Amino acid sequence: MKRRDVVFSPEAVDDLDALFDFVRDNAGAERASAWLGRLEAHCQSYDFASERGASRNDVRHGLRISSFERRITIAFTVTPT
Repeated sequence: MKRRDVVFSPEAVDDLDALFDFVRDNAGAERASAWLGRLEAHCQSYDFASERGASRNDVRHGLRISSFERRITIAFTVTPT
């Protein structure tokens, strides 16, 4: 199994910020921080076995789709490095 670096695109960072704001506004800052921490840890776990999820080459070459807690869809690509 090859280890890869997990890199968030600028758009993904913007999405995470918006999600944090939404959860904070609806459930409080503590819950938002805990939830975002779990989401980020889940994404970082893609450093090993990064080819998990469903391949969506029909949408974009190399695109993969996965989910988090049955509420969030994660779209990502895997590069050789």
